[in-house]
Amino acid sequence: MAYVKISQIKSEAYLKQAIAYILNPKKTEELLNTASYMCSTEYAPAEFRDVRMQAIKKGNNIAHEIYQSFSPEDNIDPRQALMIGQELMKSLYPNYQYVIATHNDRKHIHNHIIMNSVDYETFHKLHSNTASLEKLRKTSDKLCQKYGLSVIVPLTKSKRKKIKTDINEAINTASSYAEFIKILKVKNYDIKIGEYTSLKSPGSRTYIRIKSLGSAYTNQSIQQRINHGITIENKLPNVYSDKTKKMPQRLRLKKLIDSNLKLAADYDEFLSLMKQDYAIKQGKHLAFLHSTGQRYIRAASLGDEYTEAMLRLKFNDPNEYSLKVQEIKALQIDKLHNPQNKFAGRYTQIRNADIQIKMLNYLHANNIQSYEELISNISRLESKLLEQKKTVKAINEQIAAKRSVIKAIRTYWQYKPLYQHYVTIDSVAEKKLFMNNNRPMLQSYMASIDIMNNSKLPNGTLPKSADLKEEIQRLSETKDNYSEQMDILHNELSRYKSLKYNADCIIETTPGLSVDNRNIR
Repeated sequence: MAYVKISQIKSEAYLKQAIAYILNPKKTEELLNTASYMCSTEYAPAEFRDVRMQAIKKGNNIAHEIYQSFSPEDNIDPRQALMIGQELMKSLYPNYQYVIATHNDRKHIHNHIIMNSVDYETFHKLHSNTASLEKLRKTSDKLCQKYGLSVIVPLTKSKRKKIKTDINEAINTASSYAEFIKILKVKNYDIKIGEYTSLKSPGSRTYIRIKSLGSAYTNQSIQQRINHGITIENKLPNVYSDKTKKMPQRLRLKKLIDSNLKLAADYDEFLSLMKQDYAIKQGKHLAFLHSTGQRYIRAASLGDEYTEAMLRLKFNDPNEYSLKVQEIKALQIDKLHNPQNKFAGRYTQIRNADIQIKMLNYLHANNIQSYEELISNISRLESKLLEQKKTVKAINEQIAAKRSVIKAIRTYWQYKPLYQHYVTIDSVAEKKLFMNNNRPMLQSYMASIDIMNNSKLPNGTLPKSADLKEEIQRLSETKDNYSEQMDILHNELSRYKSLKYNADCIIETTPGLSVDNRNIR
C-alpha cells in the first residue's frame, strides 16, 4: 500500500532546504534513486522561480511536496518506487517541474517529490485542496494495483458505526475504565493506551484514536459515562488537515478555543480540554503551545474576546459575556470601516490598483479587447460546462443501469432456491405463510427477473457480469476525464466572472465611462 500526502512550501529558503534534504546521498544510494523533470536538481529553486514569475496570480505557495510511502510488506525495490512516483507525476501533473528522490533509509521505501506551484506551459497555479488530494491518492492506488502492490482500504462509515456500537456496549457493561478496556479486548480489538487511547478493529491494518469518533468518546467523556451513567451528546470534532493546507498556529488556536468553550461546563474543564492538544502556561498571562509550535501564544494576543478575564466570564456570567463580545466585534467593524483610518484607506487603494493591473494584463494576454468579448467568453464557458454536466449525468445513468443488472443477476441466483421451494408447496395456507415470512426476498427475485429480461442482448442472451464490470470501468474512466475537463472549465469560468466583477467596479467608479464605450484596451 502507498500512503500519500501533500504539503505546501511558502519560502525560497525552505525550498532550498527541502530539496537539499531529499537529495541526501546517504538516503538515495549516492543519488542513484533521484530524478528531475524540466529542471536540474542542482538549480531547481532558480528554475522554479523563473517559471513562477510568469504566473498572473502569484499566491503564497511557491512549491508543493508530495510524500508517497510504501508498506514494508510490499517489499518494493527503490528503483520501482522511483518509477511509480514518476508515473504519478506524469499522470496528474505532466506540465509541472519537479525533483523526485526515493529514500530507503527506513523500513518503508518512500518518495519525496518537490514540484513547482506553476504549470510551465499555461503558467496557472496549482490549487491544492481536499478534492485534489483525494484524486492524488486514487491515482497512487491505481498505480499500486497495476504493479501488484497493496492498497490502503479506508475505514468505511459502516465500520466506524460498528466500532461505536461496540464501545457503547462496553461503556454500558463496564463499571470502570479498566474493565471497559478489557471488554473491548474480548471483542478482539487491539488497544494502545497512551496520551490518546487508540484501537484497531479485527481485520483492520491501522489504529484510530477513539476521540476521533466524537466528543462523547474522549477519555474524559467515556469515564463520565461509566462512572455516572450520564448521556453525552456526540459532536464530531473539527478536523483541520495539515496535509493540503497548513492552518496558521494562531487561527488553529482560536478555532479550538471556540470549540472547547462550547463543550466545557466550567473554566477548569475548558483548560482540561485544551490540555489534550496544547501545553498551557498560567501566571501573569494565559498562553498556549501546540506540539508543532515553537513558542507560546498569549490568549490575549488573539483578540480582546480571548483574554483570560473574558474566558472566565464565559462561564461565570454567560449573558454579560455575550454582550461584551458583541461590543468588541462592533468596535472592530467600526475601526475597519472608519474613513479616518488612513492606513486602511491607503491599503484598499493599493489593493484595488493591483487588482485592476492584473486584470488588464490577463485580458490582454488572452486577447480579450472589449467588455462584450468578456461576456461572450463567460456565456461560451457556461454553455460548455452545462453540456459536460449533461454528459456526465448520462454516463452516471449508464453506470447505474449496468450495476443494477449485475445486482439483479446476483439476486436471481441467491433467491432462486427459495422461489423453487415456494412453487412446490401445495397447501394454500402453508404457501401464504411462506410468502409472508419471505416476502422481501421473493419480491426481489421477481424484480430481478424483470430487470434481466429488459437487459437481454439482441441474440436473447444476458450480458456476462465480467463484461458489465469491464464496461463500468470504461465508463468510469470516461467520466473521470469529463470531470477533469469540468474542473478546468469551472476554474476558467470562475476567473472570467471575477474579471467581469472587477471590470464592472472600474466602470461604475470611472467618470464618463458608459455601457457603450466599455473597451478594455
